[in-house]
Amino acid sequence: MSTPVVPENAKVIVVMGPTGAGKSTFIDYATKGVASGIGHELKSYTDTIRVVKPTWRTSDCRPVYFVDTPGFNDTYKSDIDILILVTNFFLEAYHYKVNIDTILYLHRITDNRMGGSPLKNLQLFASVCGNIAMPRVVLVTTMWKLVDPAVGLLREQELKTRFWNGMIARGCAVERFDDSFESVQHIITRLPRHVEDLDAYQEGLGGGILVSCQIADQRKPLKETEAGVALKNELDKSLKDTKEAYRRLKRLSQRQDNPVLKRSLAVEAERSQKRMEETASEMEELDLSLSKRLLRWYSKPFVNAVGEGDTAPVGHSMTPCTDTITAFRITSSDSDPHPIVLIDTPGFGAKENPVIFGQVTEWLTKRNIHVVSAILFFHKITDDRITNEDMKAWELFKSFVGEPTMKTHVTVLTTDWGNYKDHENLYHIRETDLKDQFMKGCQYKRLNCPCLQSPPELQTLTASDIVQAIAQNAPSMLLVLKQMAGGKAYLDTDVGAAGKRDEQNQRKSDKGIRGIVNRLVGVLVRMLSIAAIASSLFLAAYAAPQLPSKALFQPDFRLPTSGNALWYRTPAANWVFESLPIGNGYMGAAVFGGVQNDTVILNLDDLWAGGPYSDPVYNGANWNASYAPIASSIVEHSCLSNPSKDLNGITSEAGDYGTFSSAGNLIIARDGTIDFSNYTRWLDMDQGIVRGSWKENESDIRREYVCSYPDRLCSHITSSTKALARVTYSIAPIPDHSNLQQICQDNTTLVLRGNAGSNGAGMLYEIVGKVQISKNAGSSVTCNSGVITVANATDIWFTWTGGTEYDINAGTADQHYSFKGPDPHSSILRRLSSASPMSYTSFIQRHVKDYLAGTSQSFHLEIGQKPDWSRSTDQLIADYQAQELSGQKSDTGRTLLEWLFFNFGRHLMFSSARGNLPANLQGVWSKGAWAPWSGDYHPNINVQMMYWPVETTGMDITQTLWDFLQKTAIHRGSETAQILYNVSRGWAMHNEINIFGSTGMKGLNIPNYNPAEWTNYAASGAWLMTHVWDHFDYTGDVQWLRKQGYPLLKHTAEYWLDALQVDRSTNDGSYVAVPCNSPELPQTTFGCAHWQQIIWELFNSVEKALEILGAGSERSFLLEIQKKRSKLDRGLRISAAGQLQEWKLDLDNSAHLDHRHLSHLTGLYPSYSIVSFVPGSDGIKPANLTRQALLASSTTTMIKRGIGTAPDADSGWGKVWRAACWAQLGDATRFYNQLSYATSRNFAVNLFSLYNPFNTADNTLFQMDANGGYPAAVLNALIQAPDTQNLNEAITITLLPALPPSWSQGSLRGVRVRRGLEVDIAWKAGTLTSVTLKAPRLYGGKQIKVVVRAGNLTKDLLVGRGNSIKVL
Repeated sequence: MSTPVVPENAKVIVVMGPTGAGKSTFIDYATKGVASGIGHELKSYTDTIRVVKPTWRTSDCRPVYFVDTPGFNDTYKSDIDILILVTNFFLEAYHYKVNIDTILYLHRITDNRMGGSPLKNLQLFASVCGNIAMPRVVLVTTMWKLVDPAVGLLREQELKTRFWNGMIARGCAVERFDDSFESVQHIITRLPRHVEDLDAYQEGLGGGILVSCQIADQRKPLKETEAGVALKNELDKSLKDTKEAYRRLKRLSQRQDNPVLKRSLAVEAERSQKRMEETASEMEELDLSLSKRLLRWYSKPFVNAVGEGDTAPVGHSMTPCTDTITAFRITSSDSDPHPIVLIDTPGFGAKENPVIFGQVTEWLTKRNIHVVSAILFFHKITDDRITNEDMKAWELFKSFVGEPTMKTHVTVLTTDWGNYKDHENLYHIRETDLKDQFMKGCQYKRLNCPCLQSPPELQTLTASDIVQAIAQNAPSMLLVLKQMAGGKAYLDTDVGAAGKRDEQNQRKSDKGIRGIVNRLVGVLVRMLSIAAIASSLFLAAYAAPQLPSKALFQPDFRLPTSGNALWYRTPAANWVFESLPIGNGYMGAAVFGGVQNDTVILNLDDLWAGGPYSDPVYNGANWNASYAPIASSIVEHSCLSNPSKDLNGITSEAGDYGTFSSAGNLIIARDGTIDFSNYTRWLDMDQGIVRGSWKENESDIRREYVCSYPDRLCSHITSSTKALARVTYSIAPIPDHSNLQQICQDNTTLVLRGNAGSNGAGMLYEIVGKVQISKNAGSSVTCNSGVITVANATDIWFTWTGGTEYDINAGTADQHYSFKGPDPHSSILRRLSSASPMSYTSFIQRHVKDYLAGTSQSFHLEIGQKPDWSRSTDQLIADYQAQELSGQKSDTGRTLLEWLFFNFGRHLMFSSARGNLPANLQGVWSKGAWAPWSGDYHPNINVQMMYWPVETTGMDITQTLWDFLQKTAIHRGSETAQILYNVSRGWAMHNEINIFGSTGMKGLNIPNYNPAEWTNYAASGAWLMTHVWDHFDYTGDVQWLRKQGYPLLKHTAEYWLDALQVDRSTNDGSYVAVPCNSPELPQTTFGCAHWQQIIWELFNSVEKALEILGAGSERSFLLEIQKKRSKLDRGLRISAAGQLQEWKLDLDNSAHLDHRHLSHLTGLYPSYSIVSFVPGSDGIKPANLTRQALLASSTTTMIKRGIGTAPDADSGWGKVWRAACWAQLGDATRFYNQLSYATSRNFAVNLFSLYNPFNTADNTLFQMDANGGYPAAVLNALIQAPDTQNLNEAITITLLPALPPSWSQGSLRGVRVRRGLEVDIAWKAGTLTSVTLKAPRLYGGKQIKVVVRAGNLTKDLLVGRGNSIKVL
């Protein structure tokens, strides 16, 4: 049985009462109709017991589980079925120590008498619960709206005094339910106060439920419990009354001459007879001891019977199922000189079936068991149906065993024949159906189980008979093991692939809640069981798949022939400057590649200290709602009357904002002093793998590091030509974290657990790593005190995975913005164990296939680079820097390095953006407990820049960004909009965003600090919406646009429709954003150019999206957008000095002319308000404004803004943004000079982008934005296709607009442009040689207008979906 994962602090509430009392209605109100249905595996139970988990928690943040039970006199179930069902549930809860807080008993106040079904229900309920449960019982009256209040009060009083008085005296409470969520909350908050009786688990009182106590602790059969006795009395009375009615009807029918009446009375008599038979059957069912029923599920009768108690355990299963897979040596065999080994495996439904097959496979392979004498498949003949889940399990079983082994070695053992005489025909029919319809193609035998003796005429066999017979079988190899011996990974075998499909289908259907019921009410799940019996004579007949010796000594272990690698001749000494990053989105690893001691920094993408985990009053930097009138007053009046006012008055304290944190360090250590030579390490960016090699002591050593997305695992493998004497593996924790545990799960498995941060209450996280080795003479693996020691192995494969309790779906007001999910332990172990049977070759192949598909199969760039294996990457950078300083630029190595920078930026994004969260400021790599700028999300340039190259180069990695906005920012951002700006529609957030929905205007308690300069950026959501529209525009994914894209656009636009204000300062009738700061500049004013541009573009995106989807019911919203946009200030003004004005008022300050941000040039690049300007477009703007004038003013602004190095900053992102803008202006010289300047100044030798490159190594800051901006800038020099306001405007594609002379030859394949288009180009000597335009993702059935420009070439085209046009 699986261990329950219901949190210890969960509030489990059982809802009981008569059929029709309103139990389901109560739960529907309690869950607001959006509960996570939990359900059961067996269909017959799914329809009767429903376990649901609402999205909200109690006031003390406890999760709530409601259990909806059937009432007696149910429409479809007999009373005995209901009693057994309810009893089983309470027994299971007791077995797994699930504390039932409360039992709600519902009663309709509309019932005008207390008799019949209501009275029977009450009596049976009281007998099930007993006096010990009464303090936790609440009697709830329902349906008050359907009765006159005065009548209801009289009935309630009578219930209390005549029928409920004994229960109330023993501690029951009484409440009313009035069909509302508020009423549910009221009842929940007043649940039992009598906690002194809730220690019943420790006191052996059946978990506080009488029927559990009497069966589990007092060992009474069901019929002898109070509930059983009460039901038996009811059945006796019913049987007696029915018999009397039957006799009376028979007599009456015999006396009648009227044939119609005679027939009617006869029919009624037949019905009475049927009721008597059903009642008698229920009484017989009641006579069967429930403890015997449970014995079938909890005991191992077959295993125990085989050796008649003389069995010796051989060993345990692999973690985590040591209590579920057990091998027994049967020592009493006389017919075979070799002992018989029986392997007892977990039953289907004990946990996910694909997991069970994976665990059984691993268990067998680890013990070199490839052949078996038989496989026994158990089935209870008492089961009255074969469910869909049963058939899924059977199909998996067949793919696990394979043909012809199914025919020759599989025996279906039917059990539970003890009631044969009472159900002779039925059982034979079931057995025939099994053979002919369901479980076909194998042998059948009947098992005589000691717990339920079957009659001799059935010719059942004892367990010993069966074992002695099948032990003579010739051995056969299981299909799954054959396929793995042939080189397949487990997930590529028939059973592995089928299991994966089942899991994917199940996730789609039940939204990820499958399996919770197995842990909460698992006794209701059928326990079908497999036993594999193998003769020890054949245990070593085949070699089990394992890590081969010299695994890395293969032809493909080499530097890539393409030259696409960062490579070095020494190990890394500093993580920011020299470590090499790999990742799968969920996890990151920074690899040092040491020889004597190797270090890998381990990161989990959602591991954060702080937030609601450690700060119980954390509120996302929002004020309390009572502040709203003050805040909105400041917002409304200050800036329009005083445009340079700061906003100290409306910024709130950030609370425990938190920080992205490292999980720990993997340390691989070796003894002694090691002399080595010929050292090389490299990051292969064709495959996303870090490798290393060297020579030592006449041995060749090779290493490989991988983080696989398909398997959510990372690995470190060492391979040597000679066995390594001693290597240790440990996971060193971060000292600033708390509650740290470093343990050995077993001899091959390490576990690190802790809480992020130092206060002990932070986010729970866990890393688990497992070692596999080649089998060499004298090799061994041991684990002690959190350290694995490997001795005398040539090949060592260490695989790790991890997780946290962070849950992005728990970030709503109903869940108190807790963002807290379950303990990650079980899911981590499942991932690790499911991959264990996989070969290393298959593991690598799966990773490489995924990496190639995502990075280079559809996109490729050449700029004339050539591989250079004479100079390592650090030497290339040193030479590049020397050339920049001397001014003597040479093409030697420069183009290669720039090409590597391009590919590295894409590698970082692909490796960090596909996990639980989007890539943060450092992607998914950080060292220690704190990250610069908290490793958060700065959406005033940094987040956007990282994602600039994603759509154009075809990387499908943006889903986490959309989910992040939808599930963290919008929920809390709606509160920010209301509190801070008095806007009730839409949402708002500002500049610094953590993973806990920090959307408020974050203040900091720093003297002489103006927080508005950094945090007043409510336009962040609007700018991110350009990425939402771009995703559709590049992919043509209409389904995504409808489901997620448009709702994001709409919610964001709703805020601005209400937040924009009429400009009362210049009185030009325009709408402006107020208050605004141009990002990270001190002037707080209104009408900032950057804000106005992106809000205008947001309104355009809404309009274009509705043109694609059809306005329909959104037509009035579209009209509102169009009306507001027509009066929107466009943010496009040219100052007297010829610059593009950054604010509506000319507030330019010479002290900030060279500021790092280029915010008011957003419309030049990356967006289109400037570069695609059309004089007749709507909005308020100066008269006679032209595109040429705007481009000229942008050039002037760029010159005055400088080269990105100034007193305010020396960031890489500021420089590559400038390079992209110069490319947009068509200035190839300035573009390349700016890009070269950034290349030589702002990047480490491992190509990480550095914010402050000339600080010391210990405090230089890695910030990944420039790594994303670099490939975007390069592409913008090669191809441009800016957006337009309307879909009917032509898309203009400009080719080689800013091509530098050093890139005189090259090609682009598969580069994406807007409207779902794609372009392939090649050039030589700076001149295009070929151009092909394709439309694989063009949406809709219409043709679109495309203008292709390149030098003197201009072509006007009409393009339709699927077209491929040879332009040149």
